[in-house]
Parts: sequence; structure tokens; C-alpha cells
Amino acid sequence: MKETEKAYIAGYLDGEGCFRWHGYSPEVGVKSCNPHPMKLISSIFGGTVIKQRSKIKSGKSVYYLRYYGQKAIDVLNSILDYLIEKKDQAETIIQLYELNLKLRQAKRKDHNEH
Repeated sequence: MKETEKAYIAGYLDGEGCFRWHGYSPEVGVKSCNPHPMKLISSIFGGTVIKQRSKIKSGKSVYYLRYYGQKAIDVLNSILDYLIEKKDQAETIIQLYELNLKLRQAKRKDHNEH
């Protein structure tokens, strides 16, 4: 991926995206009436831009793209250096994910020892 693409995607997700912890998994999502930026993102990271069934009041269609788990972490790690507003959120989600992995590994190890 080109650095300009990383910067563009980071800027787009900084403004329009949502980074959150969803259940036991990180999520990176974006929703918009303009599917073109999301199609660029999906061409790089995979995934499918989905057209929502309901429309907004203006009659425009709404599109969304979401990543969960390791894929969400891959997206965040790829654009982290270019994020501004949501950089702290992204770093926290990455840290939570890594901690969650370590906890699961420790539980498995403890379970296997007994």
C-alpha cells in the first residue's frame, strides 16, 4: 500500500470512521452515503461494502464497511502513523487486543496444566 493511500484512509477514518470494542473483538467501521472511499479501503484490506436497506431522509442510500478482530487490528496498524483525532482510540484498541490475546493464551496454558 502506498503511503498516500495510508494517509488518505487514515484521514477518512479519522473523520467518518468508528473504532470500538465490540463484545470480545475490536471493530473498525465506517458508514457513508458515498461508497467510493469505502470501495478503495475494501480494495486494499478486503471486505465488502454493503448497501443498507433503509435510506436516510434525503432518499440517499447508506453504505457501510466493517472489520472485526485481527483484520481490524491490521487496518489500525497500517494507518496508525497517519491518524490524528482517533490515534489514542486506535492505540488503546490495539493494546486491548494484545492484552486479550495474552489473557486467552494464559488461560489455555493454565487449563492445559491442570
